[in-house]
Amino acid sequence: MPKVYSINDMGMNAFATGRDPKHSYIVLTKGIINKLEKSELEGVIAHEMAHIGNRDIKLMLIMIVCISFATILAEILLRISLTARTNNSKNNVSAIQIFLLILAISLYVYGYLVAPLIKFAVSRTREFQADATGALITRNPRGLISALEKISGNSVVKILSDKQTMSPMCIANPLTKNKQDTFFSKVSGLFTTHPPIEERIKALKIMDGYRT
Repeated sequence: MPKVYSINDMGMNAFATGRDPKHSYIVLTKGIINKLEKSELEGVIAHEMAHIGNRDIKLMLIMIVCISFATILAEILLRISLTARTNNSKNNVSAIQIFLLILAISLYVYGYLVAPLIKFAVSRTREFQADATGALITRNPRGLISALEKISGNSVVKILSDKQTMSPMCIANPLTKNKQDTFFSKVSGLFTTHPPIEERIKALKIMDGYRT
């Protein structure tokens, strides 16, 4: 049984955190508690329980650590390469210095472009999986479908509205509209942390036997 906390905000959102099922927490906004019916709230809580059971929080933490390690290592290698070049003659650039520079640039590209794309793709996939697992827990996909329909368009949480690192953890994007409508978020959805709610609802309806 995870510990449960609430945020005093009338926006409708929820998230789970914790390094493993024995040290896990579910956080719900007052808005989602007050505005959802019992079956809908069960669907939301089951979705968050699924994230805990599927070890999604640990997976995201590992990915963040890997990205941070890559960017830090790139910075170190770049400094070593530039320092060595400064100490040596400009006409005497060694193969090792060139190798370190190329490696640093490669790690920069990985850390700032490739790895975030992978992280966002994984986040979107895990949302679909948490929806499916949550529906299996409650045996009632319609509850989560109805909850997602109500949450859509009312998911902004004031204290989370400018914290993009929190976005992948929430059941729906908690950022304000201007934070969501950035250039990167519009590039084929590559930089979005959540699949469109319409697609999530469609997948749940298929689970429930709807024909779409």
